[in-house]
Amino acid sequence: MASSRIDSLATTIAESAQELRTLLAQHGMAEPSFSADCPASTVLPPAVDEARNVLLRTACEIQDLLLDPANLLRSYAVHANLVLLHFIQQFNIGQLVPVAGETKTITFAALAEQCGLPDADVHRLVRHAMAMRVFEQVGDNETIESLKRFPSSSDPSQSGFALANNSLTLYDALAQSPARAATFAASKRG
Repeated sequence: MASSRIDSLATTIAESAQELRTLLAQHGMAEPSFSADCPASTVLPPAVDEARNVLLRTACEIQDLLLDPANLLRSYAVHANLVLLHFIQQFNIGQLVPVAGETKTITFAALAEQCGLPDADVHRLVRHAMAMRVFEQVGDNETIESLKRFPSSSDPSQSGFALANNSLTLYDALAQSPARAATFAASKRG
């Protein structure tokens, strides 16, 4: 019998927790706690940070998986996410995106055309929805495609971003879109 996603995630959590404990001990670091004397923040060695991130991502996925759809969306109920959900409702995105398992798919460009919105805006918002598990990308994503086509490349024009943006690097794409550049700049001001 094939392993369920729940079993797979639980196994990953157990293995990742053990790996994290081992790495913390190897680096002479205390395990995380809620005690008053725990460090406010800690710079972690790369291996420890990666082990922690695997554990965090897996824990988030199992939590999301176990919530029903309504509770999952409520768990993401912060302002930016509520704006996203309004976008999905206002532009009827849920009806335009094919249901998983159907043979048809839709591209970001086709979706943008049907909504009458700029491609970059739809791309960004639907990607945000994917992060919230509202939608799922079928097939290869741009980053994986760039790794296949340009292994070991550090050329920004051969990145996943460039593949998704007509071979433009991030800064070239921003130079062509003052509105997008302003949004990017505002995000960096923090």
